[in-house]
Amino acid sequence: MSDEEIEQLVKLSGATEARRVGPLGLYLLKGGESASATQELMNELWETKAVIDMAPNYLSGGLTVVFNPDDPHHVNGDQWHISQPSDIDMDLPETWGEITRGSEEVVVAQTDTGIDVDHFEFLGRLFINPGEIPGNSLDDDSNGYVDDVSGWNTIADEPSGDVNDTDFGHGTWVAGSSAAVRARSSCSAVELTSPILSGRSFAWWSTPATWNALSVRAEGPLCQHSCRPE
Repeated sequence: MSDEEIEQLVKLSGATEARRVGPLGLYLLKGGESASATQELMNELWETKAVIDMAPNYLSGGLTVVFNPDDPHHVNGDQWHISQPSDIDMDLPETWGEITRGSEEVVVAQTDTGIDVDHFEFLGRLFINPGEIPGNSLDDDSNGYVDDVSGWNTIADEPSGDVNDTDFGHGTWVAGSSAAVRARSSCSAVELTSPILSGRSFAWWSTPATWNALSVRAEGPLCQHSCRPE
């Protein structure tokens, strides 16, 4: 759409201001101050059929309740990306304190070099496919994958449910940042309670063709904020 068409669309929707954000056709629109006014603006935009996607841009007041895990690398300040005096960080203690610490209902799906499935920091945190019986060489849940209990390995000579990170360690590093067990860990993970599903889908020598998506059911963010399990 041209800038003139965008301007006309803004007027029809009731927005008071529109600002292009970057070169990809993204716009920041300004409407009423209330949540209901924002929702009304979004409804009007959907009616035009000209919008692919949109979301409200919420502004939050200062979060005052914090939660600080007692994991050593968090306590001594090594994980500066989580929280630091300059406040140029992720504000995770405030998020953990007032918004969420993760949920057992949300699975963190990680596509990497696999995960050290026997590492003590992941005991009880690996996603378990309830429809699969481990080690029976059958596709119990009929999803096309045999023994996909905690993920899928696409780079093995024969793809399998073996997602153990035996060669590289990068996937284990990222998994520690995503979902290491609190109070048993050397570092604080982003998700304090969510299970993790591993896809062993690439190695350092991989080409883009080997970056296959996980095909088992899971939803959740990919969290990559360094902290290597010890």
